[in-house]
Amino acid sequence: MTKTQRTILFSLPFQALIIFLFYYLTRYWLVGLFLQAGLILFMMRRLLTGGNRSVVIAKSLQPFIFVATASLYSMLLVQIYGINIPSFVLYTTVVTVLFGVVSLATLRTQLPVWSSSSLALLQIGLVVNFAVLSMAYWRVPSFIVLPLVFIVLGYVALWWIIEVGKADDTPTLYASVFGLLGAQLVWAYSHWVLVYQLPRLNIIIAQAAIIIGALAYSLGGIHRSRSSKPLRIQLAVEYMAVFVVIFVATFLTTKWF
Repeated sequence: MTKTQRTILFSLPFQALIIFLFYYLTRYWLVGLFLQAGLILFMMRRLLTGGNRSVVIAKSLQPFIFVATASLYSMLLVQIYGINIPSFVLYTTVVTVLFGVVSLATLRTQLPVWSSSSLALLQIGLVVNFAVLSMAYWRVPSFIVLPLVFIVLGYVALWWIIEVGKADDTPTLYASVFGLLGAQLVWAYSHWVLVYQLPRLNIIIAQAAIIIGALAYSLGGIHRSRSSKPLRIQLAVEYMAVFVVIFVATFLTTKWF
């Protein structure tokens, strides 16, 4: 990594800090958020010049998607809980640090599988949480939210497939299928506002985020295990069993009436 790249990289978390401390405190925070996120996207594209075009696009979009979804999700929590200044500062610090980690991961040529998988699951959780809460709290129509969920989850899946280094001729197809499954699950769960509240932390976790995260873990594990032909069926069954257990556990513990 060159000196210029390091300088720009370390400036990115401070840009995320600006989003929280300035734009969130004005009436124009949404405009400022997307202007800042657009600047981040432009800078990452400049840093990732060269190489396959689809790879550059997928990797450069990752920090942009993270800062947008994390900021909007945090803003929703601020409005719902009316949290105090210490909690607000805590949100700011956590998002800024995570944003720096995501930016650093984007610029690395190769990440450990556990690292890229953790970042992908974090991103999926943020996207789904914000989608569910925006429909329930802000009353955003589903015909607006669901296409965005499909697109964003598809890009996150595409980034993960590229990062794990599986040689596929159709990574876009796999990513699109996951995005479609995620959007369908968000639509199904939008009929019930099923969330878990952590009052002491001022955090809300949508049940749909847990289910889609479990689905991403299972499908990702199956995708990676395809090269292990002797263990292919056994591993596929084990990964799908994880999803089934989590789905059944959440279904049975939900108070539907």
